[in-house]
Amino acid sequence: MDHFRPDRNHLRHVILFLFLSNLKVPEVHCRLVLVYKAKAPHENTIRIWFGKFENKDFSLVDASRSELSVWWSVYGVHHWELLDEGKTITAEYYSAQLRKVRAQLNLSPLKCHRVHYIHDNAKTTCGEKKTPEFWRTGTMSLQNIW
Repeated sequence: MDHFRPDRNHLRHVILFLFLSNLKVPEVHCRLVLVYKAKAPHENTIRIWFGKFENKDFSLVDASRSELSVWWSVYGVHHWELLDEGKTITAEYYSAQLRKVRAQLNLSPLKCHRVHYIHDNAKTTCGEKKTPEFWRTGTMSLQNIW
């Protein structure tokens, strides 16, 4: 194994195989670490791929990070979507995503718990005059609490 360097495509095929084998994310991560050691993908990366597979998307093509929006918790991926080419995330678009995430959370074990969103990479650069829905509805990020 010293000469073999797994690329992303190889690891995605392995993750898909293990998903189809009905294994859970933590078990998949442990197995990948046993085999690939430091080259194994992070557990959150595996969760993202499992979320795609659970939504019947078995494409292994790499989406640019700027085009992929993923919302997850300790229970797994709750919502993900690919953004259109050149799409800008405005307060209105972000609010629509939060509504979709809230709908998914209502179906999850988290429906009875308070949820905090961390969006440290989402800059508030929109030029809109109205107050975004995620502030009006009381949805807070940890960034605003600290």
